[in-house]
Amino acid sequence: MKRVLLTCPHICTVVLTVLCVSPVVYVQANMSPLTKSIIEDLAGPQVAFSAAEPSLDDVSQTCLLDLIHLLSSPDALVPVLDSFGKPAAGILVGNLAWLGHFDECMGVSQHRYCLVRISANLSAIVNASLDLPIQWGVCVPESCSGVDVENALELLLGYLNVSWLTLETVRGSSVDCVNKPDADFNGGFISVCIVIGVLFLLCVAGSIVDYCLQAKDKEASDGPLPHRVGLENGGHTAQQNLYGSLDDPKGDQVLPGNQFSEKSPLLSPHHSMVTRETVTVVASRPQSVWTRLILCFAFSRNIPKLLGTKQGEGGITCLNGIRVISMSWVILGHTLALVAQAGVGENLGTAFPAWLQSFSYQAILNAYFSVDSFFFLSGLLITYLSLKKMKESAGKVPWKWIYLHRYLRLTPALAMLILVFTFILPDMSQGPIWHSLDPWVDPCRSWWWTNILYINNFFPPAIGQNCVLWTWYLANDMQFFLISPLIIIPLFWYPAVGVAILSTLCGVSFITTAVLVEQHGFQPGVILSNNGHSMSASEPEGRFLPADSYMDVIYTKPYCRIPPYLVGMAMGYVIYRIGTKKIKLPPIMAAAGWAVAAALGMTVVYGLYPIYSGSSVPTTATSMAYTSLSTFTWGVALCWVVFACHYGYGGVIHDFLSWSLWVPLSRMTYSAYLLHPLVMYLYAFSQTVPIHWSTITVAYNFSAFFTLAYGCSFLMNVLVEFPFGNLEKMLQQGLTKKKP
Repeated sequence: MKRVLLTCPHICTVVLTVLCVSPVVYVQANMSPLTKSIIEDLAGPQVAFSAAEPSLDDVSQTCLLDLIHLLSSPDALVPVLDSFGKPAAGILVGNLAWLGHFDECMGVSQHRYCLVRISANLSAIVNASLDLPIQWGVCVPESCSGVDVENALELLLGYLNVSWLTLETVRGSSVDCVNKPDADFNGGFISVCIVIGVLFLLCVAGSIVDYCLQAKDKEASDGPLPHRVGLENGGHTAQQNLYGSLDDPKGDQVLPGNQFSEKSPLLSPHHSMVTRETVTVVASRPQSVWTRLILCFAFSRNIPKLLGTKQGEGGITCLNGIRVISMSWVILGHTLALVAQAGVGENLGTAFPAWLQSFSYQAILNAYFSVDSFFFLSGLLITYLSLKKMKESAGKVPWKWIYLHRYLRLTPALAMLILVFTFILPDMSQGPIWHSLDPWVDPCRSWWWTNILYINNFFPPAIGQNCVLWTWYLANDMQFFLISPLIIIPLFWYPAVGVAILSTLCGVSFITTAVLVEQHGFQPGVILSNNGHSMSASEPEGRFLPADSYMDVIYTKPYCRIPPYLVGMAMGYVIYRIGTKKIKLPPIMAAAGWAVAAALGMTVVYGLYPIYSGSSVPTTATSMAYTSLSTFTWGVALCWVVFACHYGYGGVIHDFLSWSLWVPLSRMTYSAYLLHPLVMYLYAFSQTVPIHWSTITVAYNFSAFFTLAYGCSFLMNVLVEFPFGNLEKMLQQGLTKKKP
C-alpha cells in the first residue's frame, strides 16, 4: 500500500500530461528532468512529440509556464487532478456530464474550473450511429484562458490521432472557464438592487403612514361630535375609515383617499338604512396626492388584500381552482423540461424513453395543455365581463382605457422579471455549468423591447433566441385581447354575426395549423414534433432553435393557438346570456355531460400514448388532426366543467374548485408563471453533480418549485403588482374625474 501511495503523484502527472498538456511538456527547455523522465518511461511513444509537430504558439507563454510549474509541484498537482472530471458508469444511458469536483478545484490557489465540451463519435466502436456530447470538467491555472485550454486540447487530440474524439465549437469556443468570485458587481446588478430596495422602502413607509392614519381615525371616531355621527340601535357598529371600507364583502381594496367604497354595504342599494341600526362614519379629511401615492405601496393594505379569501356573490368561483391547478400543471411539466435543459442528468437517456412509454407520465409530458386552460379563461372573462359592462352602459365601453389598463396591469411585473433575469440571476450562483445559462440570458440585452411590446412570439425570428422565452404566452394573450372587441361588439349587437366570426376564426386556425403540419412534416404533439432539435445545455446549439422548428412555426403563433381562447369567448357569451337563470337538467344528461367532457380531456392528454409506446405509427392525417384540433377539444372539455359548476351540476368538483384557499393563490398565479422558471434555472444550473432522474426526483422537485414559485410570487405582488395596480387606479381616477 505504501508503495502505491508513493507512486500516485507520478501516475497523476502522467494522467495530466496525456489528458491535457503533453504537447507542452516536450517543447519547453526548462522542463525538470524528473518530469521528462516520468513521461518518457510511462506515457509511451504515442505521446512523444517532436519540435516539428504543430506549433503551440496559440497557447500563451504564461499558461505554459504555469502548467510546467504545476507538473513539478506534487502538492498542488494531486488536488488539481483529483478535481478533474472522470468518465463514470452509464455513458450509454446519458451520463455524459463528467463534471469533476468544482469546489475542490476552485479551492486550489491560483487555479480555476473550466468546462470542456467534447463530441465523441462512437460509430466505429459500437457499430451504430452514435454521437455523444460530453461535458468534461478540468482544473487549470488561472493564467490559462478558455482559448488556451481549447488549443492545447485540440493539439493533444491531433497528436494522439483520436478521430472519434473532437472538440465541439460552441459560440466560438468549446471551453468555458469560471472566474473566482469577485466582490465587484456590474452596474446592472447594483441598479436593479437599488430599484428593489426603493420599492421595499416605499412599502415600509406606506405601512407607517397607514398605521398613523388608522390611529388618527380611531381617535376621531372616539371623540365628540362633529367627528362622529350615528343612529342608535342595539350597540353594533359598522365603521368606515378614510381609506376604505372594512365591511367590503369581496375584500376589494379601495383606492387611497376614497371616503367610501362603492361596494360597501353602507352605500349599496340592497342595504337600506334601518332604524335601530348604529352606523359610525368618520368625517372626511382631504389627503394629499403624496399621501395617496405612498399608501399605494403599504404592506399593511396590500397583504390583507392579497391573502383575503372572501369571494363575491354571483362570481364564477370555480375559475379560481382551475387557474391554480393549471399553474400547478405548468410547473409540473417544466420540472422536467426546464431542469433537463441544464444537461446534467446521469440517466436521462433511459429515463425519458421510459416516461414516454409510461401511461401515468402522459399527464406530465403533455402539460402543454395547461397553457390552453389559461387562454380559455382569458377569453371567457374578457367576453363575460365586457358584455355585462356593455349591458349596463347601453353598449358603450371605453376600449382605449381598457387597453391601457391591461398594459399597465401586466407590464410592471414583466419588466421586473426581465431586470432580475438579466442582471440579478447571473450573479446568484456559480458552478460547473452555471455559465451555460448565459445563452438564455444574453438575448434579453438585445431583445427585451419585444417582450415589453408583446411581439416576442414573432421577433426575433427563432423562438430559441427570445428573452425570457416562456413569455411567448403573454404575447399571444395580449394579441388575442387586442382583437377581442372585433368579436365582443358583434356578439352584443348582432349575436349571429359574432358567432359567425368566432366560427370562421376557428376554422381558419384549424386549416392554417393543418397546412403547416403537412408542409413541415411535423408529428402530433410537441415532443414528437421538435424534429430532434434539442434545448439541452449538453447541445448548446439547440438553445438557438431554427426558425422552422415546431416551437416557432406552430407552438408560439397566435393563429395556431387561438382556438381555446375563442372557445372561452363562446362560453363567456353563453354565461352572459343565461345570467342568473336556473338551468334544469335531467340527472342522466348531467352525468352524460361529465362523461363526454372527461372523455374529451382524456383523449387529448393520453391520446398519443400508443405512439409514444411504439404500438402505433402516426400518419400525416393523424398529425394534422391532432395538432389542429387538440387545443380546441381541451377548451370544449373545460366549457362543461365551468358550465356545470356555475349552474349547480358540479357537486364535489364545484366545492373543490371553489375552495376559498384557491383565492389568494389565484391572485398570485400571474407572478408565479413569470418567476417559476427562474427558480428552476437557479436549481438546475447550480448543480455540481449529475442529477439522477426518477419519480421521486420529479415529485420532490415539483413540491419545492411550486412552494418557491408562489413564495417569490408573494414578494412580486406586494412589491410590484399591487402597488402599481393601485397607482393605475389613481391614474384612472384622475383621468376620468369630471371637471366642475
